[in-house]
Order: sequence, then structure tokens, then C-alpha cells
Amino acid sequence: MAEIPFPEKHAVRRSFERAAGTYDRNSVLQCEVGLRLLRHLDPIRIAPTRVVDVGCGTGMFFSKLAERFPAADLVGVDLAHPMLSVARRR
Repeated sequence: MAEIPFPEKHAVRRSFERAAGTYDRNSVLQCEVGLRLLRHLDPIRIAPTRVVDVGCGTGMFFSKLAERFPAADLVGVDLAHPMLSVARRR
């Protein structure tokens, strides 16, 4: 059986960098997954001082995370710098 190659990290980053400006309009699957993950936070009764969104993309879920954890500092981390630029504006 042939081994399935992993995508090259640099190529993945370039792809997300190019998509930053239109990502929110075209990320239907990512949005659905994010909303499902947010629902999993409902039973959690903690009040963190910091929430780190790894792979935050454009920061699509920053406002919902801020509502859920109002006392927490939100930190976004992403491989693509243009995604972080969009997230920072949020």
C-alpha cells in the first residue's frame, strides 16, 4: 500500500495566506466545526484568565469565546500571518 504524503507546511501556509481575505465567506466546514466545538464548552464551569485559539484563522470565533469567557485574555495563533491580520482587526 502506498504511503499518503503529508502536505508541505510551506504550501499549506501559502494557501491560507492567499485565502485570508475571502476565508470567512468560503469556510463553511470550518465554521460548522467551530460552532460544534463551542457547544462542547457549555458544560465547562471554569473561568480561565487566558484562552488560546490555536489555528484561529481570521478570529471568526473570538466574539463567541469572549462572551463565554468574559474575564479571559484571548490569544490567537495561526500559521498564516494575513489570517492574523484579519483576526487582529476583530
